[in-house]
Amino acid sequence: MKLERQLPRLQILSDTDIQKIYFAALEVLERTGVAVKNEEACKLLGDAGAFVDDETAWIPSSLIEKTVNLAPKQIMLYSQDGQPAMRLSGDNSYFGSGENTIFMVDTFTGKRRKWLLEDINDCVVLQEQLEHIDYTAPLGNASDCAPKMSCLRQFESMLTYSNKPVFWSALDNRGVHDILEMASVVAPSGKLSEKPFMVQLTSSISPLIHSPEDLGKLLICAEKRLPSVYTPTHTGGATSPVTLAGTMVVCVAQALSLLAIMQLKKEGAPIILQGVTKNMDMLTTISPYGSPEFQLTECALTEIFHWLGLPTFGTAGCTDAKVADEQAAIESCFSCLGQALSGTNLIHDVGFLESGLTGSFDMLVMSNELLGMVKRFKRGIDVNEVTLAVDLIDQVGIGGHYIQEKHTLDFFRSETWQPQLLDRSIIDEWEAAGSKDLAQCTKEFIDDVLKQPREKKISKAQVNELSAIIDSAQVD
Repeated sequence: MKLERQLPRLQILSDTDIQKIYFAALEVLERTGVAVKNEEACKLLGDAGAFVDDETAWIPSSLIEKTVNLAPKQIMLYSQDGQPAMRLSGDNSYFGSGENTIFMVDTFTGKRRKWLLEDINDCVVLQEQLEHIDYTAPLGNASDCAPKMSCLRQFESMLTYSNKPVFWSALDNRGVHDILEMASVVAPSGKLSEKPFMVQLTSSISPLIHSPEDLGKLLICAEKRLPSVYTPTHTGGATSPVTLAGTMVVCVAQALSLLAIMQLKKEGAPIILQGVTKNMDMLTTISPYGSPEFQLTECALTEIFHWLGLPTFGTAGCTDAKVADEQAAIESCFSCLGQALSGTNLIHDVGFLESGLTGSFDMLVMSNELLGMVKRFKRGIDVNEVTLAVDLIDQVGIGGHYIQEKHTLDFFRSETWQPQLLDRSIIDEWEAAGSKDLAQCTKEFIDDVLKQPREKKISKAQVNELSAIIDSAQVD
């Protein structure tokens, strides 16, 4: 009998639970419907058999099930130089920061302030040096640029200083076209859909509303077969039922209705679904990132969309703490491990503080260290004839040692994870090195990275082309 290797895995819902939530979501779409505030999207649904009246669409279950089957079950993302980087399918998990935080905590002054474009540049340079941050995102919004231009400037920074896949958003349809034009400048073949290295992030209005701006941007990417994330954002007890199951029903219904629109626009349009589903804290009225309920619903939603065979999107590495302190470490660890063990494919918001209002370089770097541990844990234990090492055990015998054995040399790097910043020295060595805690080591690491000469990943001609596109957008 052939035995499959068992990897560490977290399971929240039974198959019966998944089916109950899924069929409840289908019932919501048939009975309650969803607001579709875009003429083209309404026509796509109406022509396919949905009942549409005054920007409300009631979508039959048969249409949802048909379009789920049309959606791709795997999405490949590439580095900007065209190398395979992330396979969004199965239990593969990839982590990165997010975007759109308003404030940052300055690493060197400790002050909370608004982001500047130079901070975004620093953040991109830093992320490029973090091994376990799998893709690049701006983390914040530059306050010294007009809103129309900040997305373009931030995208320019990611193209210039990073080779990792890119997480992006745009203010409006024109912004999407500008960003796609910029991306074509650096695409190896000039054709973004052949080896896509970028994913658009679009959130929703809760509950059950697809806004005209979001639909417009998503339809552009669907037409061009470029990957998009669509994340319904719900707060249990406020914009969705207070029960976790009820919130998931609303989230799944909203996500599947968007999937239907995307597939009707272009069969096989790459879409990554899930949602940000948090319960409101009734004492503070915030939507906490560090609550166990948030991760329960995030992990459960991963199971539902995996059951449907779809790539998934989640949230981890974030906290309600105001600084990168012990609370931040607890909440980041809890979320990163939960998302990884659930097999969520594309995971964002690493480096977020203050329930998503603030970004932090320190949090990003410390979470990168944590992610190294999480990825090693998720890889599990290889059990085979070589790793069991029975012959070696017999050869070394009772009372022997394995330090000089070739088997040790062959496997110690792959079997054991080595930290970059976490300290494992004996106390005498630690004291001799200055008795530095993790916070100090993190600041020194950031300072060292940001002091290094900046390597541009693109040519001077490409830099000039990107500037010309942005200048043109600014004039218009």
